[in-house]
Amino acid sequence: MNYEKLLTILIPLFGRDNCTDRLLKYFDKLECPFHIYIADGQVPDARHIIDKYPNLPLTYYHYGEDLNVSYFITKLRKSLNAITTPFTLMMDNDDFVSINGLKYGVDFLIKNSDYSSYRGRMNKSYTDKVMYRNELDINDESAMDRVFNLVKVNRNAGWQDLGRTYTFQILFNFLDKCGDNNDYQLIETFSRYWKTIFGKLHRNMSVHYYYHVLGPSIARSVIIRVVDWVSDNRFEKSIAIYVSGMCNALKYMQPELDLYDIKHKFCSVFIGEIYELNKKQIDESTIQHIIKNSEYYDQFWESEKYNELDNSKEITLIQQLV
Repeated sequence: MNYEKLLTILIPLFGRDNCTDRLLKYFDKLECPFHIYIADGQVPDARHIIDKYPNLPLTYYHYGEDLNVSYFITKLRKSLNAITTPFTLMMDNDDFVSINGLKYGVDFLIKNSDYSSYRGRMNKSYTDKVMYRNELDINDESAMDRVFNLVKVNRNAGWQDLGRTYTFQILFNFLDKCGDNNDYQLIETFSRYWKTIFGKLHRNMSVHYYYHVLGPSIARSVIIRVVDWVSDNRFEKSIAIYVSGMCNALKYMQPELDLYDIKHKFCSVFIGEIYELNKKQIDESTIQHIIKNSEYYDQFWESEKYNELDNSKEITLIQQLV
């Protein structure tokens, strides 16, 4: 199987050259069969490291400096739109992956077109202890049921999930159009539930990802803790973007539903949970305020036309490659 044409490992860079060198050395020694895309956002750039590994199946592009999270979002949007493989994994340069674990994930998604993402066991590589436990498949047929059931079994971020490329592209196209936003917690929050909208989620206890260092953000920003988010001055804008993006995607997948009703239920459950973590209560007036603010960002979803969510282009490509 030609895995290089099936999966791209997208690595956004911002510093930590020693980690970049270590990771590429790891891939080189294992003769990584996947395509690697390096999206560099640091100054000076990391070209001198990339040039040490000419045998890797690697694309490198320097996008200028990530001055804040908005620059980071634009970089990811451009990178993702340049990726041509049907599957993508985003990873940090201070982590590692299991080649066999990713092969299993690709094989599974090829055979199961109704699934949008895969996650194996995620370990701390320096202790081999499991990071996330008790994760279950989410296999409801409707997008609404999947999203609302996922919160019951898993609140872990899905940043390192192996997923279908178009789901990443849709998210970062939307986020980039929403304009300047320097809140990395918004990306983390989207990552928890986003792929659930577009298909079922598969979980497996074979290792696919190794955390090495829980280090600083790859963008120049401090991640706000969820328990402090409501009090942060970026929260009001971020939560409006979040509600607009999630609920318009749900509406797209289930057009028979009313967008206002989706937003109201979503705010009551998901935004209500965020408020509870911040030791606050959400009331009806707050829900209405959030829904009203979210309406501005609906225009950026409506301008996107995703006519290939039936996976037809993706499936045709896979059939040609397998």
